[in-house]
Amino acid sequence: TFLFLAEICSQMAMNMLHFVLIVVVYELTHSNTAVAAVILALTVPSIFLGIPAGAYVDHHSKKSILFYTNILRLLLILPLIANLQSHF
Repeated sequence: TFLFLAEICSQMAMNMLHFVLIVVVYELTHSNTAVAAVILALTVPSIFLGIPAGAYVDHHSKKSILFYTNILRLLLILPLIANLQSHF
């Protein structure tokens, strides 16, 4: 159950970050096209990587994959958070 709660927290944090990123891009550019590009950049990779990732997860330990992908997500987001804080 702790792993499930961790995934819920992780998903909530990522969705909030996506929302803030969209708002910041609009505030900086006042361009709907830039916002659309951000939304595409957030969704297109999941479309193309979702099926291969699903096949990979089916053959390996879901618990360890979930753990390591959440750690990787954290490490990739930290520089973005630091960069956003420097703008405000």
